Amino acid sequence: MGSRTYSFDANMLLADGAAAATATGVTTVGGTAAVIDLGGDQGRSPVLTARIDAYLIIFLQAITTTNTNDVYTLTLQGSNDPAFGTGNVQNLGSMDFGNTTARLGGALTTAAPLGSASFGQEPAGCMFELGFTNEQNDVMLQFLRLHATIAGTAASIQFSAFVAVTPEP
Repeated sequence: MGSRTYSFDANMLLADGAAAATATGVTTVGGTAAVIDLGGDQGRSPVLTARIDAYLIIFLQAITTTNTNDVYTLTLQGSNDPAFGTGNVQNLGSMDFGNTTARLGGALTTAAPLGSASFGQEPAGCMFELGFTNEQNDVMLQFLRLHATIAGTAASIQFSAFVAVTPEP
């Protein structure tokens, strides 16, 4: 991933990595559920949110993979409802981490980070990229959030994540 750099914008932060996550839920920034508003006019039909092609950038800081049932799935979600009410959520992409036994498709066990990760300083093996668009089935989704599904005997994962518009090649 060292061949591409991303511009960080604090308004696009979805997880601040301040503490390890041990339970399933929406990620937080400053202790509050993080939602990004991409802009638009929800009072108009059709909604006037612009399409973006972007990446979710994840900096893995710490992860427990010692138990065979430790598994973590980060799912980027979009909606035109800022409350992400039932029936108003679209999954835009996901990435899983954890122990080989628990991960989908028997993927490799996620390697422990080689030190702590922070924006602008990415030790090898700590940065992950997930490409996505907010346009699904000709509908532009105005709001984004990140949902973490965490399972395992003593599951714990610490990470920060932000959205960055796809850079020019």
